Amino acid sequence: MKRFLAVLLGLAVSLTACAPAASETTSEAPATVETAPAEAAEEPSVAPVGNLAMNISLRAQEDGYYYTGVWGDPDSGEAKWALFRLDYATGQRQLLQTFGLYANSNAPGDPFVRNGTVYCSVDDTLYGVPLDGSEKKTIPTKEVFYWMLSDENACYTVENNAFTDVARPPVKRVDLQTGAMTSWELPAMNLTAVYSSRGSRLLASRCVTDQPIPSVEEGELYDAVMQNATTEFGWLDLATGDWQKIFSCPYSTQKKGDDGQSEMWSCKGMNEDTLYFQRVLIDEDGNILSTTLERCALDGSGMTEVLKLPSGRNLYPVCRGADLVWLMDYNYSGPATIYDLTTGKTWENIPVQPNDSGWPAELTDDGRVLVNDHYDGGQPTYALIGQDDYLAGSRDWTVFTDAEN
Repeated sequence: MKRFLAVLLGLAVSLTACAPAASETTSEAPATVETAPAEAAEEPSVAPVGNLAMNISLRAQEDGYYYTGVWGDPDSGEAKWALFRLDYATGQRQLLQTFGLYANSNAPGDPFVRNGTVYCSVDDTLYGVPLDGSEKKTIPTKEVFYWMLSDENACYTVENNAFTDVARPPVKRVDLQTGAMTSWELPAMNLTAVYSSRGSRLLASRCVTDQPIPSVEEGELYDAVMQNATTEFGWLDLATGDWQKIFSCPYSTQKKGDDGQSEMWSCKGMNEDTLYFQRVLIDEDGNILSTTLERCALDGSGMTEVLKLPSGRNLYPVCRGADLVWLMDYNYSGPATIYDLTTGKTWENIPVQPNDSGWPAELTDDGRVLVNDHYDGGQPTYALIGQDDYLAGSRDWTVFTDAEN
């Protein structure tokens, strides 16, 4: 069920000491690489950036949930990639769009809803399906992209460039109305991950070194550079390239403190004006000494321990839209434990089974949990259950049925 969590999971980074730092902003003008419209329309080198959101958070709407999967065509008997909608009111799964044959094309990207239209990328095409049933859109992008985030007018992909020979992180933008494609580069940095967004800025991390990062194949030289490297979490403005530092920490667990201990930090997500991080303390022999959940303000101030965790396992985020609400501790062998960040309560014996049955995919606006009932040919079969019932250990959920198409 890791497929539910691919985008919001943080990239774990290693350090020996980590403390919030005063916010500092650096600025360098982004460089325009090319402007290659798919249609005749033209755009400025760097178009205005609106209110960004990670596309994975836009699959869930107040009245339904959008996802892609495999659909068996009853007429031809062929398996095809398809776009589905789960209607919360009726409890039915609706088929919205079919794409290429399952055997002959890549898996579609995450669908996202903007301006009354659900968009989905497949290979070098972005499809738009209006929710009011009006004419569908087909936007050729000329290249294969899986769009990471979007604003009111366009969708974007931002490439991590750390440990590559690319000095500036590349950005691609496609206009949702005209299909015009624009490319530019952010200021030189070693971007390692993008976790979330707020306004025109990305919550991201980058690797800072005092000299260029050598190839891993250079062995000792690479180890020497990375041992002194620093990881910075910060806010990256997509349009201007401005970087506002949240906090920094040593990158590698090889760099230990005087007591021989090191740490690993990972970003778990954001809820309103609070950021959450998991911190793991490791002794000189590689044993986990403690694991804690930490939180701070958006500028890194007020870093505070929220709770102590019983293990160093990765915590899986469970969101309501873009907001992190729960963190789930699960070892794939028995019931899970959920930490509710909004109430501070811990819930044990959550009915998740080793085959991922009962895995929480999303929290709805009306107080229910969207869960996976079981896999069918490798595809999840979704169901709904009340949040209180789920946290009490119930598996009495209602599975979605297929609507007539």
